[in-house]
Amino acid sequence: METIRHAVKHPSGVTSMIALTAIGALMLMNAIRYWEQPERLMLSFVPAMLAFYCLVAVVWSLYSAFKKPTELHLGQGKLRLNGRTIEAKDIKVILKRGYFRPVLGIKPVGKAIVPVPLCFRFCADEEQGLADLAAWAEKNKVAVVHKSFTRWI
Repeated sequence: METIRHAVKHPSGVTSMIALTAIGALMLMNAIRYWEQPERLMLSFVPAMLAFYCLVAVVWSLYSAFKKPTELHLGQGKLRLNGRTIEAKDIKVILKRGYFRPVLGIKPVGKAIVPVPLCFRFCADEEQGLADLAAWAEKNKVAVVHKSFTRWI
């Protein structure tokens, strides 16, 4: 079997960015409110740090969403994604979330959530990519499940 290649991107994570922006704004408002009260000055640092964390997470999400596409290589008994080569025996399940522009996640054996580098969506020719991935998974006895999944930002 020759290697099949498809262009893939990191999912945009718009809902995560909106939620983190809202949480960050609330934390920043709390920090400003505590900052104005001298007896609670020390309390202002906790929401300020959480707001900073949210800002960093949103910037990182934006950076990931606008990165150039990489390639998914489907080979004999293994696949390569984002510089990682994963053997079929090390994959617990391939998860698919959504119908229109689905997000795919590869859950390794022994992991509770999908690692960020193993979460992707197809850039172009999505139907062919999904068909090739399903054929690869069936040939290598890896389950493909249409189910929501958790990933880090």
